[in-house]
Amino acid sequence: MHAASSEQEIEKIREKLEIISEKNRFAILTVLLAIGKPVSFSDLLKITGLNPGTLNNHLKKLEKIGVIEKEGKAKWKRNEKRSYYQISEEGEKLLNHLGIGKSKEALRKWLQGKTAV
Repeated sequence: MHAASSEQEIEKIREKLEIISEKNRFAILTVLLAIGKPVSFSDLLKITGLNPGTLNNHLKKLEKIGVIEKEGKAKWKRNEKRSYYQISEEGEKLLNHLGIGKSKEALRKWLQGKTAV
């Protein structure tokens, strides 16, 4: 019984790694890790250079496996809702296990030239 449980857990991790290994999804995750706070969809567009449909597709896949979280916030001036994304605790743990967490500061420096986030 324990062996089957371990196998299922390993398979879940393998599936997550397969999804995040796509270069754009991996870039999105590392950007969210480096920024360390919720980032708007429009800022992610600027940072990644992806078109809105492609970015939205990648974000949905990352959200589905639980490595990012989406938050909607109302912008009071125009009463419109904006989407903000951040890396989840699970996503951060996964990247730290891969050794990416050690690169946070280098990623932050790189991002300074890309956005004012």
